[in-house]
Amino acid sequence: MEQYKQEAANNLAAGTLVIICFSAEWCGPCRGLHPILEKIASESVGKKIAFFEVNVDEQKEFTAEMGVRSIPVVHFMKEGVSVDKIVGLSRKEIYEDTIKKHLTV
Repeated sequence: MEQYKQEAANNLAAGTLVIICFSAEWCGPCRGLHPILEKIASESVGKKIAFFEVNVDEQKEFTAEMGVRSIPVVHFMKEGVSVDKIVGLSRKEIYEDTIKKHLTV
């Protein structure tokens, strides 16, 4: 977890939009979300976006710190602050629109 925190801190300091997906292996909607985020990540090469995945079963302390109560949940962070979140599985366009909103601000 310390590696994640260091990498996230580096990205936050660089003005990058950090996207953190909280999920679990046993979660059906989480398994549906992973391909969506992987596709968006592959389409976002060269943009100031960093994607992270947190397994809630393995990272209970960080999950609690972030106030996660249901999964999947995707937090969008800028400058160390959560600026948006999407709870549950949504269409790819919803995630893309949220990313665009926070990249232009």
